[in-house]
Order: sequence, then structure tokens, then C-alpha cells
Amino acid sequence: MQSDEVRAFKNELSNYDYYRKRVEALNELIEICYHTLSGLHSPDFQNIPVHSPADLDKRDRLYAEIDKHRANIEKATRKMDEIDEVLNKMPRKIRIAAYRVYVQKETIEKVARENHYSKKGMWYWINKEIQNALK
Repeated sequence: MQSDEVRAFKNELSNYDYYRKRVEALNELIEICYHTLSGLHSPDFQNIPVHSPADLDKRDRLYAEIDKHRANIEKATRKMDEIDEVLNKMPRKIRIAAYRVYVQKETIEKVARENHYSKKGMWYWINKEIQNALK
């Protein structure tokens, strides 16, 4: 029987691709915010910026949105780093097998066959190495 820690890590590992895609999407949203911000400024005549109050409000909202996106990127990156830290404690062969099964969603039969394990043996070694890495 698996411990709750192992089960929780396997759940996080299966979300690894989600975290990666989330970071990419948030970076795109930040770029869009900066692009929008660049359109809020009037031409620089004698170095005096001319902003209407509506532009200032929109600018403040965009900066707040950028800060929110950066905080979410930091959370997702931290999760990915935690997952990588545990994976790096595992032997290379089992680490790659776990990554293929949980992140790339390959079947355990295929991964086990390529690593010369039975399906049950592959599950055992993945679970055992995750448990050892979490200690």
C-alpha cells in the first residue's frame, strides 16, 4: 500500500505539464499587458507625459494584473522545482520511467517492456524510489 506522501507526489508529478503550460500562458498574458501599457502613453512632447485619469486607472489595473500573474508564475515554478528536486534524488532510469508514465502519460506496459520489467515490477520500483526520494 502506498503512503499518502507518495500518492500526493504522484499527483503533483502528473500535474507537472499543467504547471509548465501555465507558466507559458501567464508569460503571454504579461506580454499582452505590457503591449497594452505601451499604447497608453501619448507621444513625448518636451518630456511631459500626458495621461488622462482613465489611462492612469487602466495603467494601475494593468500593473496589478502583471503582479498577480508574476505571483502565479512564481507559485507554479516553485511547484515544478519541488518536483524536480524529488525526481533528481531518484536513479536516472526510474526517474525517466516515472516522468514518462506520469507526465507524458505513456502506458506502464510500454515503459516496463522497454526497461525489461514486468508491469507490477515497474510500479513497485517507481513507488519504492519515490518513497526513498521523499525521505
